Amino acid sequence: MKKVRELVSCKYFWKEAFLLPGCLFSLSSIAVTFMEEVQFVQRYKIVVFIVLLIISMLMIVFFLIYKARIQSVKLIINHSVVKVEFGDIFKQKINDFKVIPFNEFFDTVVDGKIVSSHSLHGEYLLRRYANSEFRRNLDERMEKDRGLNEKILDSLVLRESGGKCVRYKLGTVFKDDDFLLFAFSKVNDRNEAELYLAEYVQSMLAFWEEVERYREGQTIVVPLFGTGITRYKNFTATHQELLEIIIWTFEMSKVHYKTPAKVKIVVHEEKRKEINFHRLKALEK
Repeated sequence: MKKVRELVSCKYFWKEAFLLPGCLFSLSSIAVTFMEEVQFVQRYKIVVFIVLLIISMLMIVFFLIYKARIQSVKLIINHSVVKVEFGDIFKQKINDFKVIPFNEFFDTVVDGKIVSSHSLHGEYLLRRYANSEFRRNLDERMEKDRGLNEKILDSLVLRESGGKCVRYKLGTVFKDDDFLLFAFSKVNDRNEAELYLAEYVQSMLAFWEEVERYREGQTIVVPLFGTGITRYKNFTATHQELLEIIIWTFEMSKVHYKTPAKVKIVVHEEKRKEINFHRLKALEK
């Protein structure tokens, strides 16, 4: 019902909904004008109008039901394709680049204090680097990565709660096979991920710029950033609003890709009731 109420209050929806009934009435008006002298038409003109009205109302109702049940949407933004659908970031195609949000330190210890197992950050590490030897190998590759070294803000951060001491710029990306690890959030003294609105936008804008260094025609698959344990300092946002911010930052980044980009935003099934795909179409405008 929430989606239905949102659609009913959306001007863009009514513009689309009245398109077909409007054409139907226009064609009927033209036909009646040419057959004005026909006695049958004169006698049943009101009946025809009522029938057309009923058909139009049914069209709008069916259109409303159809739009409320949509499971994905495709947008054309900056000559690139942005698709939004429900799914699991870990079940995407191997050749696609899957993006995982990390914190600004690229921490790799999942102990509930430094990295939570309930975050995508923690889930990724537990899936791929549960073995301590593999995790050390990941740390070594990060330390030697030229791209990461160019984005260091501070290499001697003292963290009382533990964790790495090298802080990177928000938006920094590290390529790990077919995954892109992304410095999305800052960390406070209690190792809690947090962001101001300006930092969220800054992080996303920098991320879209960074992605072009690694993308070679592959689709970039991103989750709905910030819907987990990240804390927001000076704003609140629904999942729908976060989704719109992500799309807006892609548009505002105006990255000059060598070839049109293909971006897929994957929203977890649990958030199905909170996402209005039809509302996203207005972002193309």
